[in-house]
Amino acid sequence: METTTRTKILSLAERLLRTRGYADFSYADLVDEVGVRKASIHHHFPTKEQLGVEVVEDYLARFREELEAILGNDQSAPRRLSAYAELFSASLFDGTFPLCTALAAELAALPERMQDQTRAFFQIHLDWLERVVQQGKKARELDGAPAARKAANILLNAIEGGAVVAWALGKPESVTIGFDELVRLWSSKSR
Repeated sequence: METTTRTKILSLAERLLRTRGYADFSYADLVDEVGVRKASIHHHFPTKEQLGVEVVEDYLARFREELEAILGNDQSAPRRLSAYAELFSASLFDGTFPLCTALAAELAALPERMQDQTRAFFQIHLDWLERVVQQGKKARELDGAPAARKAANILLNAIEGGAVVAWALGKPESVTIGFDELVRLWSSKSR
């Protein structure tokens, strides 16, 4: 029971972070849906900050596994980048904002530990993208890309901006347009 309740709380808190934001939800929002009293939520997570930190830690563990799976499953850099971009569209099609985007949007309202986690989250994105671009340049699959670190920043800006625009317009299918175009242009110069 303890693990199930804790898991339910974490799952719902993640959904609330991704749909309403950290500042706009409280333990009262969790009570009805989880089916426990507020005291039970405080038993598992004494503070909202602790809950937020654990939601992000849990998500980051899953996110790292997804990135490693992409590296293992998709052999070309353009395919790896496409699979990465799909992580963003999948969340928008599920009716949630990508967690990294949601956290960054209200960075100033987050507790310091969550601000640090958010910065680390973006560093994970940049490091992974840089690695894939470096491999793609070495394999001559992304000859048109700029230096790997710069390309990683450009790609992250494109997908994060795409997520914000897609969310605002309610058009999840548009999230990867800019990102996909960059990858297409950079790989077309390799042919």
